[in-house]
Amino acid sequence: MAIEGEEVDPNAAVVEEEEDKNRVIFKPSLQECEDFVVSCMGKIIESSNRVNNLESDLMPFLAKVGIPNFPIDDNFPWITDGVKKLQDMI
Repeated sequence: MAIEGEEVDPNAAVVEEEEDKNRVIFKPSLQECEDFVVSCMGKIIESSNRVNNLESDLMPFLAKVGIPNFPIDDNFPWITDGVKKLQDMI
């Protein structure tokens, strides 16, 4: 866009348009990829903790509280190691 009183180069628009055509836009960004991959570890934790002992699942009439067979959280060594390795890769 020209400032008032300034001469306009007729080829400038063509050059700018050509530069736009050759521009590469990377999407998703590296940060978005990292956030998604690391959030998958949270989904692994959530799904692992959903697997309850079979007693509460097979005999609901006993009204036992479902306890995860293998409870894990963000501090579990496999999870912390996995997150670190994923972040190092990215």
